[in-house]
Amino acid sequence: MSNIKATNTNNNEVAGNPFDLVLQVVAVLVLVASIIGYYYLGDNAAAVSSDGGEVQGAGSGLVRVLLVLGAVFVSFGLIYMTEKGKSLWRFFGESRNEVRKVVWPTKQETIQTTVIVMVMTIALGIFIALVDAFFGWGFEKITGLGG
Repeated sequence: MSNIKATNTNNNEVAGNPFDLVLQVVAVLVLVASIIGYYYLGDNAAAVSSDGGEVQGAGSGLVRVLLVLGAVFVSFGLIYMTEKGKSLWRFFGESRNEVRKVVWPTKQETIQTTVIVMVMTIALGIFIALVDAFFGWGFEKITGLGG
């Protein structure tokens, strides 16, 4: 038996990179700011035209949604620049490759399995209803209560 010692070749991951922490905090702050902006623009940013009517502008739903989506995009970019973000991206790529290796059931197998599950569910439901009726009947006979 050989003695194999596992070592971590990436010291940044063990010690933690302070810049990564800063990027993560900034990413969260960007998301929080976008959510606050979403509600702020919805409540306070209705513009008024020269004839006194409201104008769709900064307070419109589209601008608000685009603000949040842009913030999510920026936050994901910031997270990706961290070591953990890159590791997570690699994990998703490897997961996608594993899903491609799965042998999926055929349409016929899926239909058969679905029918079996439905039949067993109905059968179990009927069985539980019968057992409940039996115990209800027995309870009524023993105690004289029931209805």
